[in-house]
Amino acid sequence: MKDKVNLLHFLLILAFSLIGALGQSNLYAENLNSTQKHRELLVEEYNRTPNEYEPNIKLGYLYLVTGKYENSLFHYRLALKARSGDYSAMLGIGDAYSFLGKYRKSIKIYSYLRKVHSEKMWAYLHLGRLYLYLKDYSRALSVISEGILNCQNQDELIRLQVYINKVQN
Repeated sequence: MKDKVNLLHFLLILAFSLIGALGQSNLYAENLNSTQKHRELLVEEYNRTPNEYEPNIKLGYLYLVTGKYENSLFHYRLALKARSGDYSAMLGIGDAYSFLGKYRKSIKIYSYLRKVHSEKMWAYLHLGRLYLYLKDYSRALSVISEGILNCQNQDELIRLQVYINKVQN
């Protein structure tokens, strides 16, 4: 039962983080009742411009939050192809792999992003949460501590650090 509660907590935190990270677009601010309408509009946009970044990054996110992780990977990869090295697309790929249970791939992507974009907190946060989920508390704390040192936006990292300390004790 405790494992299910921890998993639910992890997924909720990750979902709220994703919404916060990608919340610049109206798509992400709408309520869930309009998800189908947005999906249809995005698919239309994608059909007009299948190799463009915007429809693919948005569809990647939409499929991620609706549990269609393979579709999410497909569109995040197309977004990454349109913008090589794009942080948001790579983070989304890492998140999709996490939800698919492909943790080593997620860890590899998050670790890469952490090194290349050491000032951005999202990779630290997602990697720390993944280590927390895997109950590797020492790695989780190490990653989060590194993020606190390197990032200006530290609030989420500090909250996660406090939570990990509570959970491991």
